[in-house]
Amino acid sequence: MPFVGGARPKAQLKFDKEYYTPIGAKALKASDLRKEYSRLRSIAQKRIKRMGKSEWNDSQIYLENRDGFKTLKQVHTDREMRHEFAQLARFVSSERSSVSGQNKIRKKTVVQLEDHGYEFVTKDNFREFAQFMEYARTANMGRLYDSEKVAVLFETEEKKDRTQEQMQKAYNNWREEQKPLPKVQNKNKKDSNQYRKALE
Repeated sequence: MPFVGGARPKAQLKFDKEYYTPIGAKALKASDLRKEYSRLRSIAQKRIKRMGKSEWNDSQIYLENRDGFKTLKQVHTDREMRHEFAQLARFVSSERSSVSGQNKIRKKTVVQLEDHGYEFVTKDNFREFAQFMEYARTANMGRLYDSEKVAVLFETEEKKDRTQEQMQKAYNNWREEQKPLPKVQNKNKKDSNQYRKALE
């Protein structure tokens, strides 16, 4: 049965988690589904708007959802409604979907990096370092960096026997050769080649 009363996790979902899937949503009354959809959409649209005006307007989750979510009038079938409902719930439940969540992830990741000896990475240069790590991992695949992946990325480099000093040197070399970029675009081979050259 849908959730009734009591505290909910900060994901702000009204019902139990299993109802927020295309299959689980079938168990909800149409009126309840539409009401919850509208509520979550309002939360999502506000987050997207705030993020678009913030430093996180080039983050992966923002770029994937910047056009917002459909209104009830734009959803034409029950199947489409359940699918959109699940997508919307997934977005709202993600810590990455808000400016405060992105800031929290950055703070936590910087601490993790410091614990591994990467003291040259700070709050101020974290986003630039994230770009560097994403270029290092994706080469010319055209993917965008995501702040939540940074800890995993640098741990992968450590497994390749990259020392903290080597990574800092590679990062500094990349910075010197990289022109200022307002967004991570990775549209030419120069970027990935710079990283490989920096590690030589």
